[in-house]
Amino acid sequence: MGLAHKMLLRLLFLLAAFNLFVVLPSFGSATSQDTAHLVEVLANQRGKESVTPEAYKVLQAEYLRWLDARVKNGNTPKEMNGELSSAGLIDLGWEIAVAESQAAHTGYLGNIQIAPVRETGFSALQIGIFTGDGCSLDETLAIYNSRSSQRVITINSDNAFSGTSMHLSGFALGKADLRGRRVIATSWFHSRCTSIWSSAVLRIDTLDGNSIKPILRREVGAKEGDREDKIQPLINGNIVEFRYSADIWDMEAVALPIVARYRLVGQRPVRETPIALTRGSFLREWLNLDDDEAVRWSSSGASALHHSVAAQFARKNFEWRSVSHCQNGSYELHIQVYESDSQFTFHIGGSNASTMRVEAISRMPSPSCEQLDISTDRSSIYAKIPR
Repeated sequence: MGLAHKMLLRLLFLLAAFNLFVVLPSFGSATSQDTAHLVEVLANQRGKESVTPEAYKVLQAEYLRWLDARVKNGNTPKEMNGELSSAGLIDLGWEIAVAESQAAHTGYLGNIQIAPVRETGFSALQIGIFTGDGCSLDETLAIYNSRSSQRVITINSDNAFSGTSMHLSGFALGKADLRGRRVIATSWFHSRCTSIWSSAVLRIDTLDGNSIKPILRREVGAKEGDREDKIQPLINGNIVEFRYSADIWDMEAVALPIVARYRLVGQRPVRETPIALTRGSFLREWLNLDDDEAVRWSSSGASALHHSVAAQFARKNFEWRSVSHCQNGSYELHIQVYESDSQFTFHIGGSNASTMRVEAISRMPSPSCEQLDISTDRSSIYAKIPR
């Protein structure tokens, strides 16, 4: 036995005798290395007014690499947020923003959240990267295979970051078809802090293995407020439905329910009834439709006038002049473009929301129909009617 070996044994004996325990620090672990690297990548964006699309691509890739390792390790979102917060990467509010660059939150992340998945075998997380000021949090939906902990796909409001920050509002994953493909429906709101009225994006995609094929991407105006204003997609077989509240551009600034319901025919989305749940929101949605779509919710006469009439109401407020109820059960909604002489009467037929359509368009209401008092009761415009 060599001298060095004897000395080591004696040292261990002395340590045990005095109940001394040595804990050797671990340096260069994978966890600390990738977190340190993420800190470095994000630090390059600190103080900048905005993140370029090129820089965002790098940030997202590094963040997802970090996230994948934590999911594989079985870490919870709470644990992940704790690690990011300890590294100074979670945005702490305007105090950091002012200290760094007077307003920019670039170089920071939002909290990781669970995105609920009803389909078994999958889990999902939504993560956010600040791309500008405190309202510019752009979110990504990351879907994982629960058994392998491997990331299946990531989805954003658009296929590539264009400089507009969007956050996830709702998400649904459909059942697999005979070829193993699934429909994914997501909804996104434009990130803003100053108004509850916002632009939103509705997306429908097909998940085929680890690839995603776009079916629909539609921008709409919507109200974003409390939980009831979230756009939660629903998938039932080949039917995908989005329900949301929209400003119909009347002078009352009332948010009324819109239904964007699509039947998937292969890779083609076909709009289905109903398109709205009140007469007021039906009229605004009808004016927003493309001419080809409006045909399905119009008589031939009303369809022929759709293009010219809708152009006069494009992104313009209007006033309700009168509402009349006719003997055949239809309603006449007479409206005028705000601060304009343009006014039209829309004759809306249908016994329920699914059968509503514009039967005719005239300049003035019919004298044979009974005019309702809308100065105190506007239920004929705003109240929901059966589907």
